[in-house]
Amino acid sequence: MTRYILSVDGGGIRGIIPALILAEIEKRARKPIAEIFDLMAGTSTGGIVIAGLCKKDDQGKPQYSANDLVELYQEYGAYIFKSSFFRQSILSWFNCAQYPYENIESVLDKYFGEDILKNTLSNVLITSYDIHNNFPFFFKSWREDRNFIKLKDALRATTAAPTYFAPKYLEVKQEKRVLVDGGVFANNPAACAYANSKKLFPNEEIVLVSIGTGRLSNRMKYRKLGKIAWIKPLLNVMFASSLDVVNYQLGNVMDDRYVRIQSQLTIASAEMDNVTPKNIKFLQQEANAMIEAVKTLKKVIKQRKLAAESKEESTVAELENPKEEIQDVSIESVVVKIEKILQDASKKIYEFRNPSLLSLIIFKTIKTIINSRFGTKILHFSAKRNLYNLFLFLVKYDANVDAVNRKGNTVLHIASQYGSTAIAEVIVVMSKNVSAQNIDGDTPLHYSVKYRYLDVMQKLLQFGADINCLNRLGESPLHLAVQYADGVMLGLLIKGGAFLEIKNIEGSTPLHLAVSLNKKDHVELLLQNRADINAIGRDGCTPLHLAVMNGNKEIVELLLSKKANVYLKCFYNSTEGYTALENAVANRNKKIVALFLLHGIILDKNLVRTFHLRESEKKTDQELHLDIQVYKENLKVVDIAKPVGKWTQMVILNDGLMQRLAQLIQKEGDEKGYWELFVKAQASTQGKYKGRGR
Repeated sequence: MTRYILSVDGGGIRGIIPALILAEIEKRARKPIAEIFDLMAGTSTGGIVIAGLCKKDDQGKPQYSANDLVELYQEYGAYIFKSSFFRQSILSWFNCAQYPYENIESVLDKYFGEDILKNTLSNVLITSYDIHNNFPFFFKSWREDRNFIKLKDALRATTAAPTYFAPKYLEVKQEKRVLVDGGVFANNPAACAYANSKKLFPNEEIVLVSIGTGRLSNRMKYRKLGKIAWIKPLLNVMFASSLDVVNYQLGNVMDDRYVRIQSQLTIASAEMDNVTPKNIKFLQQEANAMIEAVKTLKKVIKQRKLAAESKEESTVAELENPKEEIQDVSIESVVVKIEKILQDASKKIYEFRNPSLLSLIIFKTIKTIINSRFGTKILHFSAKRNLYNLFLFLVKYDANVDAVNRKGNTVLHIASQYGSTAIAEVIVVMSKNVSAQNIDGDTPLHYSVKYRYLDVMQKLLQFGADINCLNRLGESPLHLAVQYADGVMLGLLIKGGAFLEIKNIEGSTPLHLAVSLNKKDHVELLLQNRADINAIGRDGCTPLHLAVMNGNKEIVELLLSKKANVYLKCFYNSTEGYTALENAVANRNKKIVALFLLHGIILDKNLVRTFHLRESEKKTDQELHLDIQVYKENLKVVDIAKPVGKWTQMVILNDGLMQRLAQLIQKEGDEKGYWELFVKAQASTQGKYKGRGR
């Protein structure tokens, strides 16, 4: 599943720019921002923007739209940055901040009231810096030790820019905090958002949209600055420099999954407190220009709409549209670069007037470009966007289809990940190794299964891809099929010779994994193909143990009907070990216990004797004698079966004795205490047994 993350920079009154951009996204997507993004991070004015978009009304819906926040800047910007003559004088540099904090606090109280972080519509991350303890302090809506903090207090802290506003004094869990603007260390909180998203959404794809407040364009006239006059320019430099570092780092780590919406300020002032009507109008014009210029905006909106409308989770390749727009731009850029090099080469050899030599040099030049680092990027890009004609052009000039990028992915990896079937069909014929592994140990077959591209998977298998190759996590394509694919792909891998008992680094077979993920259809398919129903995983856990721990009644029923061994013990968090039934009893899962009873599985014969006598209290002596004789015959079956270690269903001749017990232990208001009797009897077989489970 792809998770969408939003990050909004700081910048004072320039926060109107991201507010306008987000208003455009809401307009085109026809849904609130809080429903589009899974995590939203903001610094300073960016914190106000994301908190406003995540605040709930009385009906649990967004209280404010992005347009409402645009109005906040228009109506209250001048009030927030309103200062007296005394504060504007030179004295303000010595004994007070430039602007009174009371103004911004009243605006925050008006918009956010007493609402707390915990009540936000999406995960919220707001940055600040604790100058008392010299450490960054993050307001996180999902952290129980902080989500009780009021939104207005968090926003007051993140907007306390040094020299502009006084710090925010806050006591959290009886610890004193003196908080200032998070921009002193993360004016662009995108890196913070990315790090937290990896913790919140492990093993999921992350798309991060970072919106700036306009890049500073004015050069500092440093020769005219005195000691005091250096303070504000240095703050601007400090805030701006962190933006470049974050962009560089995330651009390298996330590639095209990091979308940065930012532009140079051309007509508006970069000063965060310039709240003149003229400058606010200029800031709106800057935002409108960014909306028109940034084509990625349309791509992000379309991605999210496709993901929301799809019945199943769309794969990464399906989400990355529109293809035609990107195709035109990419081919044009390639042609322009090649033409320039060819023109330079032609000028040098023109004096020879030799067409053959010119043709040779043209061929060699193109070949050199294609096999350069630049050419490798274009080759991978053609596979990613399924640009078949561009790919054939590159192959014509001997492009290396086995060339890898910095993650170790070949072109075949890319084609398998993005479903470029036609390109994959060409590569499998030309490639020297269709089972090449990247730095994570994944092969193209792993990718085709993970991203559910059946045609690519079949083509890879046809050309001898290693069906049992393990990645660094010990996962085979069959493991990934259990996690991500449907029954068709799973069945084809099994028919293709996938080893059913192969284990990952956690000791789990595909059957263990299917049970853990509660995928009953996959469990049935694996069992139909003779997967080991009693496979021993980590700590001795069998699929039956996992099904009981998950409380999945249907899968437990399925495994019992397939004669799973009920006497095997799991040693997870235990030195003595415990059976699946003991685990169900200890965790008081009556429905699961009843299933075991209905299959004739019970570990203490004294329990049946006690139960039988209780049920037979009203019977005649003759009837009681007959029942006891039948009961004793049944016990012989159990006593014979248990030492052998085989599963044997108890033959119930006493008119559904076990069925009756199964009904009684699930009965509400158990006056006779059948359930407690059952728990006590089961515990007696293993001594002091306590509840266990993963």
